[in-house]
Amino acid sequence: MKVSDFAIKHPAIISILLVVLLLFGVMSAIQLPQDYLADISLPTAMILTTYPGGSPGDIEREITKPLEDELSTISGLDEISSVSLNSLSNIILDFEMGQEVSDRLIDIREKINNVLPDLPEGISGSPSIVEFNSSVKPIFIFTVETAMTNDDLSLFIDDILKPAIARIDGVSEVSINGLRESIVQVELDLDRLEALEIPVLDIYNVLRYSNVAFPGGDVQFQGNRTTIRTEGEYGSLDDLRNVVVSFADEQYIRLSDVASVERVLEKPDLYAVNKGEETITVSIIKKRKADTGKIVASINEVLSEMDDQVDFSVLLDDSRNINLSINSVQRSALLGAFLAILVLLLFLHNGTTTLIVAISIPVSVLMAFIGLKLKGQTINLLTLGGMTVAIGMIVDSSIVVLENIHRHFKAGKSAMEAASIGTSEVGGAIIASTSTSLAAFIPILFLEDFTGIVLKDVALTIIYSLTGAMFVAIIVVPFLSSRILKEQKMKEGGLAQKLSRSIESVIDFMTEQYKRMLHWALESWKFILVVAFLVLGLTFLVFNMLGFQFLEATDMGEIQISIDFPGSYSIEESRDKLLEIEDLIYREVPEATGGLFYAGLNNFFATSPVPDRGFVSLSLSSQGERNRDVFEIIDLLQYEIPRQITDIDVSVVNGGLSSLMAVATGGEGYSLELFGSDMDILIETAETLVRMLEEDPDVDRADMNVSFTSGSLVSRLDLGAMGELGVVPYEAAMTLRAVFHGLDSGVYREGDSDYPIFLTTPYAGGAVGEDAFYRLFADSQTGRKISFATIANLESERSLDTINRKNKVRSVQVTAIPRGSDIRGISTRTAQFIKDRGLPPGVKWQIAGQSAETFNSFKSLLAAMAIAVFLVYVVMVIQFERYTQPLVVMASVPFCIIGVAGGLLIFGSGLSIVAFLGTIALAGIVVNNAIVMIDYINLLRKRDSMELKEAVLYGSSSRLKPILMTTLTTVLGVIPMAVGLGEGSAIYGPLGQTIAGGLITSTFITLFIIPILYFRLEKRKEKK
Repeated sequence: MKVSDFAIKHPAIISILLVVLLLFGVMSAIQLPQDYLADISLPTAMILTTYPGGSPGDIEREITKPLEDELSTISGLDEISSVSLNSLSNIILDFEMGQEVSDRLIDIREKINNVLPDLPEGISGSPSIVEFNSSVKPIFIFTVETAMTNDDLSLFIDDILKPAIARIDGVSEVSINGLRESIVQVELDLDRLEALEIPVLDIYNVLRYSNVAFPGGDVQFQGNRTTIRTEGEYGSLDDLRNVVVSFADEQYIRLSDVASVERVLEKPDLYAVNKGEETITVSIIKKRKADTGKIVASINEVLSEMDDQVDFSVLLDDSRNINLSINSVQRSALLGAFLAILVLLLFLHNGTTTLIVAISIPVSVLMAFIGLKLKGQTINLLTLGGMTVAIGMIVDSSIVVLENIHRHFKAGKSAMEAASIGTSEVGGAIIASTSTSLAAFIPILFLEDFTGIVLKDVALTIIYSLTGAMFVAIIVVPFLSSRILKEQKMKEGGLAQKLSRSIESVIDFMTEQYKRMLHWALESWKFILVVAFLVLGLTFLVFNMLGFQFLEATDMGEIQISIDFPGSYSIEESRDKLLEIEDLIYREVPEATGGLFYAGLNNFFATSPVPDRGFVSLSLSSQGERNRDVFEIIDLLQYEIPRQITDIDVSVVNGGLSSLMAVATGGEGYSLELFGSDMDILIETAETLVRMLEEDPDVDRADMNVSFTSGSLVSRLDLGAMGELGVVPYEAAMTLRAVFHGLDSGVYREGDSDYPIFLTTPYAGGAVGEDAFYRLFADSQTGRKISFATIANLESERSLDTINRKNKVRSVQVTAIPRGSDIRGISTRTAQFIKDRGLPPGVKWQIAGQSAETFNSFKSLLAAMAIAVFLVYVVMVIQFERYTQPLVVMASVPFCIIGVAGGLLIFGSGLSIVAFLGTIALAGIVVNNAIVMIDYINLLRKRDSMELKEAVLYGSSSRLKPILMTTLTTVLGVIPMAVGLGEGSAIYGPLGQTIAGGLITSTFITLFIIPILYFRLEKRKEKK
């Protein structure tokens, strides 16, 4: 080949080029950020609106629906869904794949602003917009403990700690939980107000309009242009206490006469607890594609500079698990590389030739790092998994080239001549075989669904590595061979010579036996083909024994627990129950090294507190330090927590990557959604399905995402009576909110600090009876004081704890957590149950969550595989300049399924998207040996005019050694990955298992089935 000849004749150019590539490769490897997986950025935005005290029904009616109606008109929107909870509206906008949420932020904000004037007073600020990506989960969380006063601690956190961490490169957000701000609390004496007949709302209005600082414009004053403003702010708390709120019996009634005014700590809307005590947590969220390890190291430096002022305790450190997981993959890759090189040494029994091939590994890997750096990717489990797979494949091309060069060299040619001729003979086949491998991965790059986002890094890494391997095989190997190849002289009678001769004799014996067996196979071709196709048919039965999931569950040493407390619980009651749960967990799980315990939050992604929810993130010691895996501990806690602690619902799930995937895909396990307008019918139908799923032998537990609360109180206004009496309904409603929740009533400034003024009563958030409601009164427009007993009735009604909607229709989701990993059986039986029983009129259903994503992913991967197989065929048609011979080579593709099923079955893995990727990769890998074999047979027939059968026997047997070498190097290269010991290994393990299994079976196909099919095809042509 001209390229190879150029490399042989211009050593200086090639040498300096190699040095440059290695330099940039090392720099790229050092600079690449590290993470669990690729940046998972879906075109999804969440609109969060907090309305303290609002029931799910209120939230849906007054906030969710108006926002949905406006937001649903945004172009490019694929789906809109929402969740209305106590005090919180969460609307999820899913845009079409390929769109960037950042391009839609202006449209989203504009739509929100259109609705904002119609939203109820009392919402906390403006609705917030959150873009979903894998970086929204905190990477580092720690507690702050100190003897400082609360005000001093607030100043320390806001002015020193938080800014110092926010300045760290790569930090996106620093959030504080558990820190209670100081407020000015005005607590009304309702008995006194009742005696003086002062409406609650009068106090609220006085507070709002008695504390002013207002610009008055600009005027010409005494010949100068100046501004004028009004200053009437409270100078002290006594000023506030002395504000006149009413006049009765010729006396001024001051605020201090009807209320207490004190500066206090605000009532918390969530609690963070640690080791039985309330605590303050600081959570750090990184920017997309930022390096977690570098950020955590910088945070630790900041904390070490401040530990003389406060005590810090780390509760969550993602860098630890990332390092453990990445180190685990790196060990697998290094062990695979060592085994591959060992195979080369045994087969070539020449240190120089082994070194030439071994050099291809670091060169190709470093070229892959350059590609990842230029593409802006990260080093993560799957990119390293891709490199591990590529390591075995990297040496394949170099082996073929070097083995052919070495054969000519042993025949007496000079090193330069052997390098030139040897490379030219197989160079075309090398390019073709590499192109087929690349063709298998290229379709993955065009997947625009969630699967494409997850797998694209693996495909890119392998593409970069194989491109580097082709560069090494046709340029570096002939260049090095021409310079350093020499006949290795061994000591006569020495161990090395004996070992070399033994290996050669074994290979010669295997070659001779293979030639005899192939001769028999060519004569008994019908029997061989029948047996092969029979085994292939039986393999598809084995697939029914495999699990079926999106990603293999992996032990990352993290557990997450979502807790539903009774709907009547206050945040304090939830906290007390959470402390019981914390004590139970540390008692039952000695492997726990720390944890986050929140009352008021229900997951890592929650941004607004909900009082009857709780969340726990538990960290375990590393796998090597414990006797139980994470799944055993999950089962234990799922059983023990509800058994020992009553009146709560808990869901204990795998943390780490599994929880991130569950959030990204809409929930783990098998899920289905019911749609309809009648919520009672939806819930009744959902309950029937839950009961059915609970009886399924493959289901561990089943639940639905909605239930009825213990009830809610409704103040039913008599609008007719209110109109006749001159009472404004809005003022009556605001009175109720002031009494039973409280109202923000301005700001009190003292020095440089601002303190919210909060109007409240002893009833707010506490236990009340009907008398608390009927004793209230409102002001009429005629000046009369009208009792609530005259204008309203207090009623109790059943209410939902959550209201879910999809595309503006109410929905209920039913979820089943499987005992193992297979959801196919559950899905099939559920669909049959619905078909047999039918659904009530107006109710529709569809598969949802991770199960829907899994089925959709497999459809897209099947399409990608079909395209990959076609591209592989195209490459071979170009290589052979024939249509039929590539079909012979393609026969090895379906038979690799035998090894795929066997590999997954042996290691106990299920069929996941990573395993499917391995199967697609095999479509490009398994044909490589066959391409080189057929190409060489064609060469023998054309160049040496060999008879067909002789060419098949000689060409196939002469390729036995390189076929065994390439197969063993690739298989042994991925075996450490397939075995998968260490954190995160289950994620990438199926990739190695499918490739190892598929290659082993495809080797048999290449050695026997391919020659048979080639011989029969060409013989038929000769007869014609």
